[in-house]
Amino acid sequence: MKKWLPYALFGYFMLLGLIMYGSFGGEFHEYMLGGKGDAANYIQMADQAFAPVENPFALRILSPFIVHAIKKNSNHLLGWDATWYLVTFGAIYLSAVVFYKLLRRHLKLARSTSVIFTLMLLHTYCYTQFHFQEPFRIDPMNNLFWMLAIYALFADRFAAFCIIVAIGSINKEVILLLAPLYPIIAFARTTKLRDGQVIRSVFAMLSLFAFYFLYRMIVTPIITPEGNGMFTAYGQSGLRTVLDSMEHQKEFHIIFSVFHFLWLFFAFMLYELHKRYGWKNRYLLVSLYLLAAVLFGRLFARDANRVFAMLAPMVIGLSAVFCTIRSTKHAVEWLILMLLIYAGLEMAWFKSVGSQVAMTAAVTASILLLFKPLADSDNPELLEELERV
Repeated sequence: MKKWLPYALFGYFMLLGLIMYGSFGGEFHEYMLGGKGDAANYIQMADQAFAPVENPFALRILSPFIVHAIKKNSNHLLGWDATWYLVTFGAIYLSAVVFYKLLRRHLKLARSTSVIFTLMLLHTYCYTQFHFQEPFRIDPMNNLFWMLAIYALFADRFAAFCIIVAIGSINKEVILLLAPLYPIIAFARTTKLRDGQVIRSVFAMLSLFAFYFLYRMIVTPIITPEGNGMFTAYGQSGLRTVLDSMEHQKEFHIIFSVFHFLWLFFAFMLYELHKRYGWKNRYLLVSLYLLAAVLFGRLFARDANRVFAMLAPMVIGLSAVFCTIRSTKHAVEWLILMLLIYAGLEMAWFKSVGSQVAMTAAVTASILLLFKPLADSDNPELLEELERV
């Protein structure tokens, strides 16, 4: 396989998705601007720099500013719809490229496996398709910053990790949930609170929070946003909506539908990591922390699937690892079939809950029964990376 072919393949599938789900009538921007919710706020912020929209949207200026700058510097040759689609497409494509490099270069997975699971990322509805239907959001850029931060974290590029989190917080403050991962990994390595690396990591984490609060102090008087985040009427009604929905089984189906059977592969891999390496394994620690952080973040978001999409690097990435440490004679063919089934689930080809459960059970059973565990010597580079503290 040519080195450039995976990147062309990602772009090809994204273009197909854009054609299938995009709206190109030229009036989508005006239609959404007249509505309510976060998309209308971001559109207004792109139209007018530092628009005084409702909190917490008003302080998430990076994506709207990029859209505003591109449209202005194109001499207005690009319409608002085209500019938002360009930024959304670019952010999602770069996320896919970083994820592919995480699997291929860092985890040392086979090129075919890396391509297949990156395509699974691109077929995840709330990661790609949803944003082609409504491109006027900051989530694609937020997902890109999450992907970059997680890549930098596992590559031990902690300075880059802090810079990415700091810049990403200007786009959406939720990325600050990643900040504690630096001291968590540092402490897991040394298990000594007074170790120099742990102290530096804690200082870096506190510096990130200080940077964001300083940013708020500087920008808030300029923007004069309406309300104070969750204490506005919108925030209170949103919190009530979330708490009410979590009392019903529908909430769990929504969460499961984000990654379908990959949730199970993710859980199997977490168990495997604990069994092999114990609680200090950094892939296990990062996964458990992010799962808890996203569950907490769910309390402040109306759309569960968009919140859990931020777990994509760990859920889909460790699912790829799980399928790699198990193998069968026609592994690539089985993984391609799995990709097709996953795409069908994400594109709602299987509409009933019963059919979704049946497909999930069939795929999971095929992996557990047909894919046999490999000997440790078959993929030493992967095992060495998983074992590294």
